Amino acid sequence: MDVQRRGEAQLRFVLEYGLSRDRAAETAAGWGEDRSIHFQSIDEDAFAWVVRWDAPSEADEFETAFAEFEANVSEPLALQRVGDETTVVFSGYEGFVENATASGVAANVTVSV
Repeated sequence: MDVQRRGEAQLRFVLEYGLSRDRAAETAAGWGEDRSIHFQSIDEDAFAWVVRWDAPSEADEFETAFAEFEANVSEPLALQRVGDETTVVFSGYEGFVENATASGVAANVTVSV
């Protein structure tokens, strides 16, 4: 398992795969902090991207934008809200996305697979 910070620019870049450039930039602007957790099995990779937003309204905006993003990409994805200001995006192979969960509070999120 590998944990890294990705940053606002990386979030904006990823969102551009399913949203317009302006919509991706607007959505990513509320980013406050993040950690990306890489899970690797023998032949499959999966990720949990925990993002803490500047305010609950920014997390709300991300949820709305994520629904648009998800409709435009083919990779298995899921979004889970952890508290008012924190979201977790699960991506990768279908079994991971369907079974992964997140719990905790903004400053201390636990991802379970």
